[in-house]
Amino acid sequence: MLRKWQSGLIEKVKIIGRRWNLIKNRLIRSWAQHDGQWFLKTSRKHGYKEANRLNQEALFTMAKIEARYVLNALYIKRDLRLRAFNLIL
Repeated sequence: MLRKWQSGLIEKVKIIGRRWNLIKNRLIRSWAQHDGQWFLKTSRKHGYKEANRLNQEALFTMAKIEARYVLNALYIKRDLRLRAFNLIL
């Protein structure tokens, strides 16, 4: 049997979890909108080919950063990360 304060705490955690999912989803959508606007404005100012070239450079850099985040989240050690990066590149 849960004590009153324990059930209250559990409810607060559930509420925070639901709010966090809403905030997280909003941030994801905002970033996608920002990315789209960046490409649109860049292509209008510098042309589609240049915007695409810059976008490809950014994607290559971001792929390395995201791979590092994933490997860290999976607790993969540094020497294994280096070997994984060498396989990717």
